[in-house]
Amino acid sequence: MGQGGEGYARRVANDYGQHIVRQTLMYGAADLLHEDNRYLPYERAGAMPRLKYAVGSTFLARRDDGTRRLSYSRLGAIVATAFISREWQPRSTRGPEHAAASIGTVFGTEVGFNVAREFLPKVFHSH
Repeated sequence: MGQGGEGYARRVANDYGQHIVRQTLMYGAADLLHEDNRYLPYERAGAMPRLKYAVGSTFLARRDDGTRRLSYSRLGAIVATAFISREWQPRSTRGPEHAAASIGTVFGTEVGFNVAREFLPKVFHSH
């Protein structure tokens, strides 16, 4: 993507574009599927149960009846975005192996943010 300011601007635009596509797909599908993908803190004590909850929340969504099940909207949006974004990527990063790497990176980032939301709630608390 190049060096310097132009390369940086392209990487920022790429990341922003992926974010917009992913969020649009996820929220649209979540509405249709009645899934709530928001992160809500775990209400029980203990580091290991809280860690498991935070990691699980990356892959699970709350349903209308309060149960947590596999989040088809989140999973589908992440996978779809990885492949859609290959269309504007440089030719050298358009292959499925690069889409797979993007999927892994997004899931890893989501896990990290959920763990931080669980254990550092004041950092993510909005007024």
